[in-house]
Amino acid sequence: MQVDLTAVQPEHPHEVASPRAAFLKQQAEASHAVPASVAAAATARAPPDLTHVSAVLTPAQVYQSAVDAGYSKSRMPLPKLFLMGIASGTFIGLGFTTCALVGGTLSPEFRKAQPGAFVALYSAIGFPLGLILIVFCGGDLFTGNCFYSLVAWLEGRISFLGALRLLFVSWWSNLVGCLLMVGLFDGARVWPGRDHYLTHLAEAKCSLGWGTVVVRGIIANMLVCLAVWLANAARDASGKILGIYMPIMSFTAIGLEHCIANMFIVPMGIIQVTGGVWGCVEHRWLHPDVQGSSAPLCLYMRRSAAASLQGADVIVGRWISANLIPATIGNWIGGTFMVGLLNAGIYGTVGAKAWASWERGAAAVEDKLSSCPGGRRTSVGHVH
Repeated sequence: MQVDLTAVQPEHPHEVASPRAAFLKQQAEASHAVPASVAAAATARAPPDLTHVSAVLTPAQVYQSAVDAGYSKSRMPLPKLFLMGIASGTFIGLGFTTCALVGGTLSPEFRKAQPGAFVALYSAIGFPLGLILIVFCGGDLFTGNCFYSLVAWLEGRISFLGALRLLFVSWWSNLVGCLLMVGLFDGARVWPGRDHYLTHLAEAKCSLGWGTVVVRGIIANMLVCLAVWLANAARDASGKILGIYMPIMSFTAIGLEHCIANMFIVPMGIIQVTGGVWGCVEHRWLHPDVQGSSAPLCLYMRRSAAASLQGADVIVGRWISANLIPATIGNWIGGTFMVGLLNAGIYGTVGAKAWASWERGAAAVEDKLSSCPGGRRTSVGHVH
């Protein structure tokens, strides 16, 4: 009997089906395999997929971040909040001094002949520094709190008294910080010989009408709060700086009224006298025959021509009544209503409830109209 050997022959003659060969092949394959732990670690180190990461927050997210900021500030200890406000006042003084000593030192003739060039230089250099420092260093600014306190209160995160606390503490602490910088810059003697524009600006601010200052204050804090909005929207430092820069540059170029900035500008202009603050004291107490018996410290009264004082022709009482109070009211309206309430109506829960009620009312009116005899009303001019 013949046996068909092809049935037991391997398909490939060179392959030997032995147990040792199979074992060696398995070991070779295992040596090239990646352990599961190594594969998991490599996957964890893999760069994330950035295709869906945005460089800015959405408007709704920015609104929520403002609510959270108002809540977190309301929970801060009072001494810490006050120190943050003092720091913010010093930053505002630094920013204005920079822009006034760069653009403000141009000659009056050049400012009149080239007003556009002066405004561009004056607004572009220096003043945005104040808010940039506040945002990056974690300050507490009254004008920004007009926005933060309202949205946090509307969302139920803080009480009404908590919102008032934020505004009260920040206003007074900003004032302390601004006056601190007035004293420091006076001691540094950086203004003598370069204070022409400063004194002119201080006098001009106190000569405006009450209503004019209020309206300028409204627009000013609209721009300041929008700068804060853009800074919160950006996720990187360059985006935050650019977001702050443009609105603050616009605010400075237009010539608006910011109560915290004025806490530095006007007192700094008032004390530009022979000897500064200490010169006022000297003229009053060491040379009473020069000033006269009815003239108290020049910090609080009109400058005396006989004493050769060079400060702004403004008294503190007039500054408070004609500029500081209306500017504060205008800034509060601008931040609270023009930015805070407006965005609460668009992105907040208060607005969502209002629009839901609106939709329900509109649907009810539509149902009543559709149930009237004859069905829905036909359009005007339609002829049956």
